[in-house]
Amino acid sequence: MTGRERQAALQASADGIVDALPAWDGKSPSVWVVVVDPDTMRPLARWRTPATAPRPRPQSKPRHLHAVREVS
Repeated sequence: MTGRERQAALQASADGIVDALPAWDGKSPSVWVVVVDPDTMRPLARWRTPATAPRPRPQSKPRHLHAVREVS
């Protein structure tokens, strides 16, 4: 993958994250969401969203692993 292809893929992912967030109304408490390229540390997207906005739900439930003792 070339640098431009990588940057385009990261930008598309960042846009998808930001698009899923609600818009800030200009009055309520808010937070900035900044999506950063992990290699270059350059911002890919910024969005101001209400601080009380619900978090986007993950596509699937996370799996939790638990250590168990082997039974003989």
